[in-house]
Amino acid sequence: MKYTLKKSKKAFLYTKDDIAVEVNDDFMDITGYSKEELLGKSIEQIIDLLRISSFNYNQNLNEEYSYYFVTKLDKVKKVNISFSLLEKDERKKYYFDEKNCFFIEDKVSFMEKIWTKDQGEFAIWESENLIMLQCSEGFSSFFRLSHSKKENYIGKNIKEIENKVSDISKVLKKAIDTGKAQMIKESRHTFNSEESYWNFNMIPITIKGKVKYIIQTCSNITEKVLREKIIKEQNIKLIQTQYDFFNTMINNLDLPVIRLSYPDFKIKTLNHKGYILLKRLKPEIENLEKLKGIRCANIYDNFDEKCLLSHIKNILENKDKFGIRKRFVVSGEETFMNMVHYPLIDIDGKVLEIIQIAVDVTEEIRTNNKVEKSLRIQQEVFANISHELRTPLNVIFSAIQLFQLYLNKDNLNENKNKIINNLYTVKQNCYRLSRFVNNIVDLAKIEAGNFKLNLCNENIVNLIKEIVKYSVKYIKFKGVNIVFNTNVEEKIIACDSYELARAILNLISNAIKFSHNKSEIYVELVNKNKTVEISVADNGMGIDKNYYDVIFHKFNQIDKSFTRNTEGSGMGLYIAKSIIEMHSGKISVESKLGKGSKFKVELPSKILKNNYKNNNHLSDNLDMINMEFSDIYSS
Repeated sequence: MKYTLKKSKKAFLYTKDDIAVEVNDDFMDITGYSKEELLGKSIEQIIDLLRISSFNYNQNLNEEYSYYFVTKLDKVKKVNISFSLLEKDERKKYYFDEKNCFFIEDKVSFMEKIWTKDQGEFAIWESENLIMLQCSEGFSSFFRLSHSKKENYIGKNIKEIENKVSDISKVLKKAIDTGKAQMIKESRHTFNSEESYWNFNMIPITIKGKVKYIIQTCSNITEKVLREKIIKEQNIKLIQTQYDFFNTMINNLDLPVIRLSYPDFKIKTLNHKGYILLKRLKPEIENLEKLKGIRCANIYDNFDEKCLLSHIKNILENKDKFGIRKRFVVSGEETFMNMVHYPLIDIDGKVLEIIQIAVDVTEEIRTNNKVEKSLRIQQEVFANISHELRTPLNVIFSAIQLFQLYLNKDNLNENKNKIINNLYTVKQNCYRLSRFVNNIVDLAKIEAGNFKLNLCNENIVNLIKEIVKYSVKYIKFKGVNIVFNTNVEEKIIACDSYELARAILNLISNAIKFSHNKSEIYVELVNKNKTVEISVADNGMGIDKNYYDVIFHKFNQIDKSFTRNTEGSGMGLYIAKSIIEMHSGKISVESKLGKGSKFKVELPSKILKNNYKNNNHLSDNLDMINMEFSDIYSS
């Protein structure tokens, strides 16, 4: 910005008896007033006309004092005023020595050009005496002087124009003292019982290291504040409505309800159900009042505050449901709760509190787990059924294709041995299909309670011997040896020899399947007077103790892969256990992984009083034996 230096004018006026009697042209130039407007007026009237604040009428002769005055065109100028006394005619000569005020002229011009009504109002103050040098037209409204024009207070000290706005002069002085901008927000002013609110800034202007001027900007924010008051009142009503609703919920809902502070999640209030829940989690809690103010993190195990804050944020953004499922262990018992969170918010969407409602879904979870388990079992059942049907059918179908090939080539005799072997394979897989169908039928009978035993008094020792004897041919291909031991040669008990043989054959069949090559299987019968114990032991792969109960469930197998090493439907042990329990007996297993397994069957030593002769010998039921061993294949 360029400044044009102007030659200082030697302005003066003469007074006689304190009445202006003469002025020179320079005086009229710098003030803007004509002779007619000046002459004949007292010095006090001229000082008022020029709006010189705090003029010293008692200043010493020839001493200079600096003042600001306002021209007829409302421009502020700075002058040094002195006076001398002309003795010959007793006149006083007042000298007005104008000083250049580049900043004031340029700043006022700049402010007037860029300032708009929308930006508020502005004023420029001289720092030494807090004299207003210039302001925008509407600045008077800040001082509640709307009935006045700005020329009525330009050039005046703050005390002369300030009307019950004492904080303005304080802030002006602070800006001068600190040399830093000062700001006041929502300054409340009252005039004639009418309130107004203002934001204003005081910006100090420093020249040569000293604060010379203050630019004050202010804006009337009364409408905004009043509007915010209305919103605040609506907000209070909204919050109160929510409080009333939640208090009603806390007092009447038959669920644990807890009010939490936000964002530190401290307990504020809770209902009786909520107290009972927290008492279960923390038995040392003495009463409901002692819970208030406690953080959730000190009550709930594994409480994740960051996770809950994120959850609340997602609820507000409609990205998340209100509930989080939590697992608790109460007195060693697993409990599941849906922790539902309702944020209590103000009109701006700010979260004030959280209402937490706990819904016990333990039974639902358990039911769902049972359903899921049932569905999983059904899937496994269908997979097993599919496997048990598809595998033998594929073998039979392949053999038929091979026979068809030999027939077409007319070389049946040449492939006689192959045909014999294939016929054995076909027969074995037909047995396997028959056993599978029989097991499905018997399983349905057991489930319906329609499976019946035909009991008669039998020598259990001979029965087990025969079972072992007919099992030998099925273990030769693996080089496995089967050994039978007994501590008694005869023991008569009431049993269904066919079904019991079927159960024991299943145990031996499993022992063969899971035994290593060139190992031994031990079958032992021990008479214990009141009971008879039959055990089948192998030194095969063994069973993990976690599966001891599982293996006796229907359709359960330890090896469930599609490339499993042994065949089976998962029904054999379940049916065997059912048959033994129908004999009022029990079955158990002992095993070590990699060491082998031992299945024990314990039967009561009971006999029938009215016995009938059983002509059904095991030798007459070779098909049953073949069926039980049908899923054992020679290598």
